[in-house]
Amino acid sequence: MKFINGYDKVVKAYVEGRSAVLSIGKDKKGQVGASSYKYATLDAILETMNGVLLPLGAVISQELVGDKDTKIEICVSEVSDKNGSRTALFGTSKLGIVTSIIHESGQVIESETFWFDATFDYMIKSPSAPQGLGIWLTYFKRYALGSFLGIPLDEDTDGAIKTKEKEKSTSQVKANEVKERKLADGTLANPTLHGLYDEWMAEKKTIPSRVELQEYFKSKKK
Repeated sequence: MKFINGYDKVVKAYVEGRSAVLSIGKDKKGQVGASSYKYATLDAILETMNGVLLPLGAVISQELVGDKDTKIEICVSEVSDKNGSRTALFGTSKLGIVTSIIHESGQVIESETFWFDATFDYMIKSPSAPQGLGIWLTYFKRYALGSFLGIPLDEDTDGAIKTKEKEKSTSQVKANEVKERKLADGTLANPTLHGLYDEWMAEKKTIPSRVELQEYFKSKKK
C-alpha cells in the first residue's frame, strides 16, 4: 500500500468511512455443491463504501493494469459439440487490479497490485461473449476490493467443502490472522494503521482500542 501526494486527509477519510462499516450486506446467492450461501456483490460493496466515503470527500477507484510485457490475446471462434453451436472465448495474459481511495485534495491511498493469471477458456452462447469476460473480471475486482478493505464478502461454506479442503482453508485463515492486528474489543485494525499499531505495541506494551489508535495517529501528525 502506498500514499500519493500526502496521506493525512485521505487516511482520515478512510478511517472514518471504514469505521462506519462493520460488514457489507450479502445480497446475492451462490451455490457450492448441495449448499447455498450468500455473498456481497461488487455493486453492493461499492455502493456501501462510497456511500460513507463521498460525504468525506473521497471515492473508491479500481484500475485494470498489466506490466510492460503484458500482451492481451483473445480469440473468439465458433465451436460445435453435443450441446450445439457456441461461441468459445480463449485468452491468455497476466493482469492486475489496483484499488485506490482518491480524496478531493488529490491525496490517494493505492493498494499493491492484485495480480492474477488471466488464462481462460470460456464457453458461452453467441452474443454473450463480452458479458462472460466481464463476469470473470468482476469476480477478481470483488476479491481485490474485499482484501483492500479487510471486509468479509462471503458466508462460511464449510458445509459444502470436503475435509481436506476444510483443513487447507483453516490453515490459510490462520496464516492470514498472523498478519492482522486485533484491537482491544476483538475487531481488526484498519490495514493503513498497521504500522502505527506495531509502533504502539512496541511503545505501550498493551493492545490499543480503536479510539486510542486513532488518537495515537493524530499525535504522530503533530
